[in-house]
Amino acid sequence: MNYSVLVVDDYERWRRRVAAEIDKSARWRVIAALEDGVDAVREAKARRPDVILLDIGLRTLNGVEAARRILADDPSARILFLTGQSSPEIAEAALATGAAGYLLKPEAGRSLLLALESVAAG
Repeated sequence: MNYSVLVVDDYERWRRRVAAEIDKSARWRVIAALEDGVDAVREAKARRPDVILLDIGLRTLNGVEAARRILADDPSARILFLTGQSSPEIAEAALATGAAGYLLKPEAGRSLLLALESVAAG
């Protein structure tokens, strides 16, 4: 089975790198790579991806608020935060939205596809 993923990160080079890594897998396809939470909310509603990969530090609408809005619209949405924010308080706030996971960017190299699989599986 193929899974769709929406990648949302405000840092373009990182966003492209993550999207390229995901696209190497036959099981995953990136349906959009966005830079802002407002766009994430809109695209999540329009495209209904299997997993939304969401950074916290976004410009107009931060990832935590974007997750709240996405999940209010679609409680079955699966969100995996991929962020550099290692603060326990921020992680707690992010997961309190109902997101399915929280992965630190330094761990993404060896854990991203596994984390995506885990979130997609519920």
